[in-house]
Amino acid sequence: MFICATNQDSNGTIFILAHSSVPREDEENWLYFLRHFQNAGLANSITLFMSDRDKGLINSVRKVFPDIPHSKCLRHLSENFKKSLADKMQIF
Repeated sequence: MFICATNQDSNGTIFILAHSSVPREDEENWLYFLRHFQNAGLANSITLFMSDRDKGLINSVRKVFPDIPHSKCLRHLSENFKKSLADKMQIF
């Protein structure tokens, strides 16, 4: 599993701040990643975390960065809603 932290500049360009390869996406690996991210000083100017709804990541952000708000990505929420709706609308 490849996990990363990205940022977006004022021109809309997305760039990678940090990345890691981990055996699975879970709270333990997100804690590892976020603590190294924090220790490297990469989070000094972060004002918001935005992610998908991965519970391991959400819990890890709360533990490592309790004062930084967390938001869920609207694109991921929209895609999940469309998929859920499409699954329910299938005609047999």
